[in-house]
Amino acid sequence: MLGYSEEELLGMTTADLTPPDDREASSVRIAEVLSGEVDKSQAAVRIIKSDGTVAHGLLSTALVTDAAGTPLHYVAHLVDTTEQHQAEQRLMDLIASRDELIASVSHELRTPLTAVLGYAEILLEAVPGTPEGHGLMLQEIVNQGSDLVAIIEDLLVFAQSDANTLRVSPVPIDLRDQVTLVLESLK
Repeated sequence: MLGYSEEELLGMTTADLTPPDDREASSVRIAEVLSGEVDKSQAAVRIIKSDGTVAHGLLSTALVTDAAGTPLHYVAHLVDTTEQHQAEQRLMDLIASRDELIASVSHELRTPLTAVLGYAEILLEAVPGTPEGHGLMLQEIVNQGSDLVAIIEDLLVFAQSDANTLRVSPVPIDLRDQVTLVLESLK
């Protein structure tokens, strides 16, 4: 799994297989098991392979004693979780990419949409004597533009919910107003 021969492994210490940043935590876990402070230990670890790359694993260790409690052996069992770790990292990268895309698209949609809504509202308020049909069309532009803004906000909320940064605040709504908006948009 690590690329070392049996002879090489027998001549190595745990520190030889442990990246420098992880050595202190590894020493603490070993000392806890050897001292009897804990019966066994299990931890996600990084291990230096023979080619210098780092593998990921789940390391379980225990101290085997005789009936009188005298230590006989220190046992370690390592399960290679490198592929799982790499898959998790790819997933995290994909989630980050998705969040960046949502933020970028939201920004790019908001800018022109803000202008469209602003101009439609100005026309709706500023042009006296607008023919009835034109006024209704302008109002529909405002309504649909507002719906698009809400969709963009929903996308951002979705991204925040996955990133566990979403703050939820319940607010009262007027159900009749909501139903009316939906019905008007379906005309």
